[in-house]
Amino acid sequence: MFQSNVEAVTLATAPDACCYLMPASQTYPAIDSFKTLAMLFQVAAGKTHDINRPGLYKLLQAFDQDQLEAALQDLRQMTGLTEGDLPGCMPILFFATMPESFDDGFRSLQNYVASGKNTAQGPLVHQAVLKIPHKLLDQMSATQQASIITEIARELQQLAGPASDMDQS
Repeated sequence: MFQSNVEAVTLATAPDACCYLMPASQTYPAIDSFKTLAMLFQVAAGKTHDINRPGLYKLLQAFDQDQLEAALQDLRQMTGLTEGDLPGCMPILFFATMPESFDDGFRSLQNYVASGKNTAQGPLVHQAVLKIPHKLLDQMSATQQASIITEIARELQQLAGPASDMDQS
């Protein structure tokens, strides 16, 4: 858990960091969690989920660009994605959705908002949607859903191996 953007970045970029980070506050304005500077997560229960642009901007401002570039390079190596797939120096915001939301057309490009109003400024992150197949997910509280997402992230982390393994390539 992290208390501030600075603490989050410090934990995520520590030598041999291999962790899944969640904000201590349940009302954190930008994301629900992240694995690396390149992989941000947001649980979405409905058909849409607006992105809090000011909150996300403040988080991204805490990221060191060299560390973000390194995290993106690790992600590209781990997934086989290319710079054409992930252009620029922007992390991916994964929306973890329930099967019903995904099947009902949750779209991968969500709106950026500030003070409840859409903003037309350029993107801060790449966006992707994950369909979380769990038959009871729709009956769970947001805390229970976050727990499931955490477990999935841990499984992905185990598949990817420790951060030090990725650094050797």
